[in-house]
Amino acid sequence: MILCETATVLVATQYEPRVAPDLVAGVTVSVDYPAARVLLPGRGNEPAVLERVENASGVEGLFGAGDQDASGDGIDDRLAVGLISTSEPIPPGPLTRLRFDCVEGIARPTPIDFGCTADVTTLLGSDVEAGCGVVAIEYDPPGPPLPTPAPTATASATPPPSPGPSPTPMPTP
Repeated sequence: MILCETATVLVATQYEPRVAPDLVAGVTVSVDYPAARVLLPGRGNEPAVLERVENASGVEGLFGAGDQDASGDGIDDRLAVGLISTSEPIPPGPLTRLRFDCVEGIARPTPIDFGCTADVTTLLGSDVEAGCGVVAIEYDPPGPPLPTPAPTATASATPPPSPGPSPTPMPTP
């Protein structure tokens, strides 16, 4: 069993970019995380939570996050992260880095342990079919690398759009 103290996950989105004037202006991802393996200090949008969430999109705008208990068991297990930009389009690809504490004595998480749902809208309010997922995990202390799955599409009758640009590798801290 490989353990960790912290796990920093990179969440990326996948959708077809839009053209002017109806550019992608709002992206929200809901990341379901394995609360038995990782946790975030704090609740909701307290500073302890927000200091663990980083905008990895390269786009400036209104960026926020909130930790919540999706399962109703009294333990936070879902982090919602959103970005709104009216000055430049939000591209598919890396959106956010999330730094979790690993639960002591429990095996470190893998990308498949995380679920993700994306909600993407344009400047004119159109919904965009999108998917998201954990595409990389950095562990402290480091361990052997794990394979990373591609982002998954949200429920839809049509296949997901072709992937956007490849996510940028996470820099070593």
